[in-house]
Formats: sequence, C-alpha cells, structure tokens
Amino acid sequence: MRINLILLTLMAFIFLESCTPKVAPPVTKTEVQAPPPPPVVNTNLSPCKKFSDSNNEEGAKTNHVLYRDFLKQKQYAEAFPYWQKAYEMAPAADGVRDYHYLDGVKFYEHFLTTETDPAKRDEYINKLLSFYDEAAKCYKDKISMYKGLKAFKLYYSFPDKMSNKEKYDLFKEVIDKEGKKSPDFVVNPFTALMVDLYISGEVSMEEARKYASKILEIVDHGTKNAKTS
Repeated sequence: MRINLILLTLMAFIFLESCTPKVAPPVTKTEVQAPPPPPVVNTNLSPCKKFSDSNNEEGAKTNHVLYRDFLKQKQYAEAFPYWQKAYEMAPAADGVRDYHYLDGVKFYEHFLTTETDPAKRDEYINKLLSFYDEAAKCYKDKISMYKGLKAFKLYYSFPDKMSNKEKYDLFKEVIDKEGKKSPDFVVNPFTALMVDLYISGEVSMEEARKYASKILEIVDHGTKNAKTS
C-alpha cells in the first residue's frame, strides 16, 4: 500500500511537470548601434594648392617633414631642395599653416648673408618679399600680419626697395584694419616714418595727430593684454 502511494505521488509530480506551461527564456534586447558621426571637414582651408590637391599627396608631405627637420637644425643646404619640392607641390601646405611661405623668407634671408652679386641679391630680395604677397592671397585671415611683416622687413632690412611714404602707407593699412589690436612690431617703425614724413610735409598735422592717438591705443592695449614682459 505504501509503495503504491509513493508511485502515485511520483506519477502526480511527473504529470504536473508535463502540464506546467513552459516559461520562455528572457528575450535579450540587442541595442542598435547609432552610425558613427561623419568626419569633421574643415571648410576654412586655404583656397590655394594644398597637400590634398597634389598629384602626390604623400610625397608632398614627406618633403615637408624632411625640410622642416633640417631647417630646425639650421641645415639650410640640406633643407632647401626638400622645401622647393614641397613648395612647388603644395604651396599652401595643409591649408591651415603658412610654413612654406614664411620658411621661404628664411631661406632667402640666409642666402643673402653670403651672396655678393648685386643682381643675384636683388633677385633674392624680390623673391623674399613676394612670399608675403603670396601668403596674403592664400591666408586671407592673416593679411594684416603679412602686410605688417613686409613693411617691417622693408623698413629695417631693405629700405631702398620702397619709399618711406610707401612703407608708411603699408603700415597704415594694418593699423586702419586692426586698430588697437595691431601687431606691436609695427609701432616703432610706423611712428618713426610718421614723424619723418610730417617733418618733410608729406603727412599733415591732422593725420599725424590721428595716428599718434591710434599708436597710443595700440601701446595701451598691448601693455594691458601682454602675456610676457
């Protein structure tokens, strides 16, 4: 009797288990990954020929890296051939940095330290100054800086290449455009030219007063905002 009861109990358990509805396993939700954002494209690049516009982008970049490494060591002879290739292949470099133009100035300044032939020197000077004009066309957001650098170079290094009035007018364009934020390096040469041109009668008292006031504004702004002594 006891065995029968045990058997009946076991059969009941078997029967109940077979009739119990099966619970479906939990559904694992698969998260749908959002597509990666598109790469950020810099739309403010120079319109002039860049690495990416070259027929040999990697070659242009390699020449750039090689000449920059040599130039940092002041190995001008080794650097120049690579610079020439980089400049020819992509004058605006990566479209953000103006290295090829301003480094061109450095190369030709170096050549002038040893060149004695007047014709060759004149050629180098003209080439050197042309880099500022080229840079101004390709990096329009820095036009004032290039004009200022060119006028500075003319005033201190090549005074005979342009009249005092022409140099003064070049500096004046920078000050008219940038106001009190004009580069500090324009202050001394511009002031000296203004005084000389006033004395010679080429600048009026009214204009001299106007720009004397602007110069004081530049100095005051520069003094208050200077990051170094």
